[in-house]
Amino acid sequence: MGCSSSSFSLQNIQLIFGGTRLLEGAKLIVQPSQRIALVGRNGSGKSTLLKIASGGVAHDAGLRFVEPRATLRYLPQEHHLSAYSTTLDYVKDGLGQAMTSIARNIYNALAGPDRVGRPQDPFWR
Repeated sequence: MGCSSSSFSLQNIQLIFGGTRLLEGAKLIVQPSQRIALVGRNGSGKSTLLKIASGGVAHDAGLRFVEPRATLRYLPQEHHLSAYSTTLDYVKDGLGQAMTSIARNIYNALAGPDRVGRPQDPFWR
């Protein structure tokens, strides 16, 4: 069972692929409104852990808990952009409607004061 105060948790996650143990005893707890960063060497299992978190990969042992009202999004490292006119359109599609306003704010913050909210900006089309 997950932590009752967490939006999401992984406890004692194990994953074996092709006879190789990729994850053993992995733990991740995310509280409501918390932002996290996973840092580690290439090949250490960061992406795999996030795929398990999002439900995209089944784990061999351990517990995965997602608060019923929580929303998890995973943006894969392998991008398939051919169906999108811009990278921003790809990101917006992955975020869903609920997150588009947050993405708009981030875009505006990065666009600079001379471009914020202008009709030619992608969010205003």
